[in-house]
Amino acid sequence: MLNPTLAAYLPMDRLHALAAGTILPEYSQGAVLLADISGFTALTEGLTYSLGTHRGAEEIARQLGRVYDALLPVVHRYGGSVIGFAGDAITCYIDQDEGQRAVACALDMQRAMDAFQTVSLPTGTPLSLGLKVGVAVGPVRRFLVGNPQVRLLEVLAGRVLAQMAGAEKQAQRGEVLLEGSRARQLAAHIEVTDWRRDGTNDPGYGVVRALLMDVATTPWPALDDTRLSDEQLRPWLLPVIYARLRAGQGEFLTELRPVVALFLRFGGIDYEADAAAGAKLDAFARWVQAEAGAYGGILADLVLGDKGSYLHVTFGAPSAHEDDPWRALRVAQVLCRPPAELSFIQSVQIGISRGTM
Repeated sequence: MLNPTLAAYLPMDRLHALAAGTILPEYSQGAVLLADISGFTALTEGLTYSLGTHRGAEEIARQLGRVYDALLPVVHRYGGSVIGFAGDAITCYIDQDEGQRAVACALDMQRAMDAFQTVSLPTGTPLSLGLKVGVAVGPVRRFLVGNPQVRLLEVLAGRVLAQMAGAEKQAQRGEVLLEGSRARQLAAHIEVTDWRRDGTNDPGYGVVRALLMDVATTPWPALDDTRLSDEQLRPWLLPVIYARLRAGQGEFLTELRPVVALFLRFGGIDYEADAAAGAKLDAFARWVQAEAGAYGGILADLVLGDKGSYLHVTFGAPSAHEDDPWRALRVAQVLCRPPAELSFIQSVQIGISRGTM
């Protein structure tokens, strides 16, 4: 039987591919959607201040879980998959969609957020959570990179990701923005109330208030009776996370703790034209995992976005060491100089910070 706790760490399309014994294609066409929860930083600070670090972390996880419990079923109802989580934002993909399903999904996500317009702190102070969503449509490359003995990472690539991120940046709370060229193509089917531009020569972004057509939902079939073993899902989880979840210790994952974060930006891989881009990214990710892991760090995230390609390595979570700052600095020194077999990696820039996560 499928373990739902472990399955939550995989995108829905990946789960169905594993269940069917198939491989997701590297090249595809569809819609990408970036949904960013606004107001969560203030809620996190308020809960930590009023409840303390431990209880605050538990309540933060509960509140974020409530929001995701409202949003993720909407994505799945339209045949979408959540590819990645970045803080309080989610990146989603809807295969073979020309934009109608993604816009319908985004508008329904906004309606689902109505339940969170008022969230009260234990002190009685009211706060409000909202959502802003950016949507773009186009060709996408899908990569699965990393050492499966450490953790596999799902990655989307293509110009459409930059368009999606640009739309989300121009969006205000409660809005859905669609990349301009696609908004014009769908002009007869959507109500656009405003246009936004970011100062470049791009076609801008349309603020979509409503759909002027019926869009059928395409929910994923249930996987309840699927015989996917825990071992098949394990490569998508860090070993320590997998072990804790299997032992029923998921509550220990909701902690606020001091960490050292290493952010690395890099270039040198052409995701549009290089047929070997996936293999190159995989080799780089595995090298980073090995070097960071040697000092107790983990490759937490890998994103190809509007600001280029970047990765995030953490030290101190889930396992902490007194010398985590030194460990991060040592790893940074190594990552600045990729080996000869990774000579295609260029323009490495690294920043390190320390704080609570």
